[in-house]
Amino acid sequence: MIECSICLNIMNHPITLCANCDELFCEICISQHLKIKNDCPKCKVAPFIKQNLGRSLKNILNTFQLNCPIECGLKFGFIEIENHKNSCEKLKENYQCSLCDKKLEYQQNLENAHQNECEKLKKSCNHCKEVISVFVYDDHLKTCDQWRDYCENCNLMVCRKYQDAHSSLFCTQIQKLSLLIKKLEDL
Repeated sequence: MIECSICLNIMNHPITLCANCDELFCEICISQHLKIKNDCPKCKVAPFIKQNLGRSLKNILNTFQLNCPIECGLKFGFIEIENHKNSCEKLKENYQCSLCDKKLEYQQNLENAHQNECEKLKKSCNHCKEVISVFVYDDHLKTCDQWRDYCENCNLMVCRKYQDAHSSLFCTQIQKLSLLIKKLEDL
């Protein structure tokens, strides 16, 4: 059987190849993996370099006869896998997330709604402690009110939430005080 090294299921079209180790992955699986870590899940080489399948490899894959992963009894060519996944009643009844083992309808898999609710794909923000999907974590950090950064004027760490107030009040006072100290030193 032609299995993806990430989801351990039959490969989904389109397929991506690691340019370093020639390992095959479902395009959706490797895309999700790369959002978390930019390396090959098999050989661990970073950064991951995608290589599309050549025509001859696609033709070879299309000659394989596959059995349904849930064993509904049907055999089909690799090229017909998506059609089978969408029509196999046993597969629809028995699909589960490969990360959290939650039973799902096949159509509600990691590529859509489940990815935002899967507990294995959530992360707690180090700043505000909100638990969010790993797929939107970087976007969250750009807007998190509790994110701390250095003030450009005084080099103090300030929450994003208070940066405007800090800049307009505190830094202004610090600058005035610094000028006053310089004047006193010059005397």
